[in-house]
Amino acid sequence: MTKSKPLVAWDTCVILSAIDKHPNRYPAIELLEKRAREKELGIVISVVCIAEVLYVGEGSCADESQMRMIDQWFDNPHLSVYNIDRGIARRAASLRREFRISTPDALILATAVQCNAKALFTFDGADEGGKKTGSKTHLLELDGRVSNIRIVIPDHAATGTLALNGENGP
Repeated sequence: MTKSKPLVAWDTCVILSAIDKHPNRYPAIELLEKRAREKELGIVISVVCIAEVLYVGEGSCADESQMRMIDQWFDNPHLSVYNIDRGIARRAASLRREFRISTPDALILATAVQCNAKALFTFDGADEGGKKTGSKTHLLELDGRVSNIRIVIPDHAATGTLALNGENGP
């Protein structure tokens, strides 16, 4: 029997950091991308992430070549893009009510749960130390509170402190 590779989900901020090759964030993301290319893990993203990334690209006066680069990034064979169906929409609505998270965050988290991802990687709340600021709940605050999914920054997987294969490290 073939052991299936673990799935991880990425929030929009992780995708933006990957596309921009953010100097502080990209080294950990690059390790995850490498593991995905080597078929050690699968990366799932919600179609919502594409809308958010394209909006940010257009909002920052991205030129046509930058928009093509963004489109090409999403064509990576190691990414699986999931559409929103009724089940994901219902779960997202429930997550919004329970945790007071934004609609995009709820849809991304619901997609990760629906796909049985082991982890959702995000930086949402990392700049605030994962603490609540204002009325918005950050995704990092929900680690351990939603289904069986870990919600962590990518550094946890890169440093081996997050078990993705049911072992002590990735």
